[in-house]
Amino acid sequence: MDMTYGYKDFDGTGLSDEILASSHYEMISITIAGATRDSGNTPTTDLRRGLLLAYDSGSGKYIELTTGATESPTAVVLAENVPGMDATDVVSKAFYRAIFKSGKLFDDSASFDPTLCPRISIRDNA
Repeated sequence: MDMTYGYKDFDGTGLSDEILASSHYEMISITIAGATRDSGNTPTTDLRRGLLLAYDSGSGKYIELTTGATESPTAVVLAENVPGMDATDVVSKAFYRAIFKSGKLFDDSASFDPTLCPRISIRDNA
C-alpha cells in the first residue's frame, strides 16, 4: 500500500518553479518552535523558504537543523517564508518528501548529508 502524507502535490503556491526539481512532492503541517532561527538570514527571526528543519523529539516541534548527521533523518524543508519568529510556536507547511534544485536549500548546520535523509533529494536542474 502506498502511504502518502499531508498535502501531496499541493498546488497553487508557485513553489515548484522556485526550489523544486520535480512536480512530485509531499507536504506536511509542522509546528516550529518559537526559538527557531535562520542564522544565515537577516534578521535571523525571519525563516526562509528552503530552510532545513529537524524534528526535536524532546519538544515534539521542529527546529533549525544544527548538527547535520544526528538530525538529517528527520529533516524537512520549510515550504513558505515565516517572518518574525518570537517565543511563539508557529504552524507552517514543510516538504516531507521532494527533489530540490541544487543550491536552493538553506542549511544552518552547513553539514546536511542528503544520503542520511532519503526523502530529500537534491539534483542539478539547470
